[in-house]
Amino acid sequence: MYGLTPNDAALWTARLFGGSILGFASLMWVGQKAISVEVRRAIAFALFIQDVIGCIASVEFQITGNVNIFGWLSLSLYGLLAIAYAFFLFGKPENC
Repeated sequence: MYGLTPNDAALWTARLFGGSILGFASLMWVGQKAISVEVRRAIAFALFIQDVIGCIASVEFQITGNVNIFGWLSLSLYGLLAIAYAFFLFGKPENC
């Protein structure tokens, strides 16, 4: 989809990344029922950091021209999620 030619290292990295995404998804699924505001804020902060780093990495990868137009989708998704988590962390801290 991104116009990349996979090799063994890329497949291994993609599998690790997929496992991380499933781990984050399960954390969010279970964490949404947490009563503690501190726990919900900690989860939101961790996801905010992940999305900021993902956005920066996507910008770098898109600028180098290693991916096709679909690279902008990842960049946009990470950027929007980082903005959303920033809003919940810094805009409405009592309701996070």
